[in-house]
Amino acid sequence: MLELQSLLLRPWTAAPGRGPRAGAARAVVDPATGRPLGLVRVTAASGPWWRRLTRPALEVYETEDEALLFSVHCAWLLPFRWEVRDAEDRRLGTLRSSELLAARRAMRAVHDLVTWSHAEAGTLVRFSPELDGKPLAKMVGLAAVLTADG
Repeated sequence: MLELQSLLLRPWTAAPGRGPRAGAARAVVDPATGRPLGLVRVTAASGPWWRRLTRPALEVYETEDEALLFSVHCAWLLPFRWEVRDAEDRRLGTLRSSELLAARRAMRAVHDLVTWSHAEAGTLVRFSPELDGKPLAKMVGLAAVLTADG
């Protein structure tokens, strides 16, 4: 999935019998062919009771075998911040909500490395050529789009 220059995030679909966002998912497809590439899921926090008070996490999977690529969690001690973690739970980066809101209001760009726009089919995400061969940077960029795009 991350080897492509652009991705199409389909609209969110709700899980049956759950709240509006709990268990929701959104498909990730190749915008040129429509071929399924992956899936983004909203997961409820688990563990101690205080973790359940945080916002749900986002998990991004690759379609071939539904392998977890990365996840995005609300940083517990840092309000209005999101942590991006790889499949082994190592922190890749931290996103601040204020910067994401500014990007949403401005050009829908995250430092010109990742841009996104809305269409009827979903959200089109484009990666700068500077990110070629840098899947970890693309993960953080895609996480920024997912948290800013709602």
